[in-house]
Amino acid sequence: MQNRYIIAALMSLTIMGSASAQQSTIVVGNSAAANCYQHAVQQRSDQMALRDCNSALRDNQTGRTDRKKTLVNRAVILLRMGRPEQALADLEAATRLRFDPPEVFLNYSAAYIRLGRNREAIAAATEALERGFHRPQQAHFNRAVAFENIGDLPSAMADYRQASQLAPEWLPPRRELERFSVNNGS
Repeated sequence: MQNRYIIAALMSLTIMGSASAQQSTIVVGNSAAANCYQHAVQQRSDQMALRDCNSALRDNQTGRTDRKKTLVNRAVILLRMGRPEQALADLEAATRLRFDPPEVFLNYSAAYIRLGRNREAIAAATEALERGFHRPQQAHFNRAVAFENIGDLPSAMADYRQASQLAPEWLPPRRELERFSVNNGS
């Protein structure tokens, strides 16, 4: 059975009072890899979700393309489980397998934020934008979180604003902007 692949599904994760966006990669079919993808889309973060991902990665029938995407999907689940080091290892493994679409860099930025590696998060989110990520509001949002974490509030505000303008219906950037007050010097 031939599998079709597309990129999809906005993921949000609460991180230290802020959210960062992640992106899963679709694996279609009836397999452990497809189950892993479904868990990532459904925002599951439990042992069953992890078990399906692990099973797909152990299965010799899982092709190279599905293996790369499953690593990214497992990284999304691991991030939700509060295991950013393991998520980062999965993203690095996917990259070593020459899988580096813009979504991978968005996930790198989320992992780096969780690890307090904010300058790397900024670089990864910027890379996702430069590679033409199809949901740029998510990359702007992650970059805003990282800018705020290093104390660069003007850049954070600019990226929160850009994320909000790109997706006016998406609440996280609007909520973050509400926290800022502008002092006009009076």
